[in-house]
Amino acid sequence: MAGGVQHREGGPALGLRSHRRSEMKIALDVAQTCVERSGCAWHADALARALADLLPPEQLMLYHHFGDWINGSTEAGTRLAGVEEPFRHLDPAAAREIWRAIDAGDRMLPGAPDIVHANSFMCPRIRPARLVYTLHDLCFWTHPAYTTERNRMLCQTQVLRALSAADAFIFVSHQAAEDFEALFPDWLGQSGRPWRVIPSGARNRPERLSEPVRRFRDPVAPWLFIGTIEPRKGLAVLLDRYEVYCSQSKRPRPLHFVGGVGWKAETLLQRIEGLADRWPVRRLGYLSEAALQSAMEGAFALLFPSVHEGFGLPVAEAAIHGLPVLASPVPSYRPIQAEVDFCRDLDAENWIHKMQELEASERLYVEVSHATLRAQGGRTYEGVARETLAFHRSLATPRGRRPRLHPPGMAPATGALPT
Repeated sequence: MAGGVQHREGGPALGLRSHRRSEMKIALDVAQTCVERSGCAWHADALARALADLLPPEQLMLYHHFGDWINGSTEAGTRLAGVEEPFRHLDPAAAREIWRAIDAGDRMLPGAPDIVHANSFMCPRIRPARLVYTLHDLCFWTHPAYTTERNRMLCQTQVLRALSAADAFIFVSHQAAEDFEALFPDWLGQSGRPWRVIPSGARNRPERLSEPVRRFRDPVAPWLFIGTIEPRKGLAVLLDRYEVYCSQSKRPRPLHFVGGVGWKAETLLQRIEGLADRWPVRRLGYLSEAALQSAMEGAFALLFPSVHEGFGLPVAEAAIHGLPVLASPVPSYRPIQAEVDFCRDLDAENWIHKMQELEASERLYVEVSHATLRAQGGRTYEGVARETLAFHRSLATPRGRRPRLHPPGMAPATGALPT
């Protein structure tokens, strides 16, 4: 933590009082699921589906436009049987006008929810529902060179707005909470806002695990990268390492890139295209869910050298498939590094050596596969949803009443961020 300051996870408990838990209604921001999805959108989708398994459909709503996130089309957005979708059929102009009126306090929220859960970094002002704000990462502050000026300003503005407009905060990893604390020292403690670290997980357990021996013995099972094509993902370094690996290998395994195109990707796309003329490199692009699962089942290992992640969903998803993972120390990789000896002390100097070691020994490959699966711990969005729902319930109050927060510094302690 910055300056050695330690903060308590929690904040004041805002009790249910006379409002029965069974009647609590939750509106989920799924605006980002309407466009080509990256980590935040997959989080929103997975959380919505997992909550739908825990609650009757009348207690959930999906908001396909949210605050300043207005979609040109909502056709690709998350859908759940029987769940109310008050914004889905609205055109952009109508949705924008409604959110402006809501933000100004001139219009009530559709469906009258008790909790509104923001997933897209947008932070509209809503009343009387309680706004829970998810912080995935703060890369637009901590690593501003990796985003565009427009996106940086938008995200920073919305986070600053959340400091006054949000009623509670959820961080998807301890890293995200630590970054917030470094940028806003002691704000969580002084504001008294309730907050929790609720780590993300893999979205689903695979129906079947591919056999490590089969993957090892398949000479064309590829190295796999999953994520957006952008500099923040460390892809320039990955391509450097792969070129050296290919030059030292008699039969190099292919390298497949899975994911859409992110910020400042032009140079990387050109380089991937150029390497494909000389080495077995393929860019598969954005895949359907079924195709993504198939890609992980058939891969040799995940390569994930990202510079910074709020969580690092591809690592968790590869690990639950039993894939060996070579990654930079993103939050989702830390349990694997702690438990799997082979994955420790990975750096630019030994990355290629680790790749060669995995290829050279079937025994080592099988051991690392099994150890990675154990280290992931089987955490999926079922657990994420249960913890999120418990947090929602701790915040619920009778509609229209907003309990007085404790004075700064008097929030009860229920946990602590690691130092």
